[in-house]
Amino acid sequence: MPTIKQLIRNARQPIRNVTKSPALGGCPQRRGTCTRVYVRLVQIMAKKKETTFSVSTIRTRE
Repeated sequence: MPTIKQLIRNARQPIRNVTKSPALGGCPQRRGTCTRVYVRLVQIMAKKKETTFSVSTIRTRE
């Protein structure tokens, strides 16, 4: 049991919660785990020229 003098000198520190994603502290709704990445090719005809590009979509879980 600490004395009053010891408690005044160095008070008890509260236990802090450690977050798994500290970078998202200001935006918690963005936190998630990527479970699957879908990549599909998209072709577009634009002015006599065909353009192909890939589109990535992901499935996440909180």
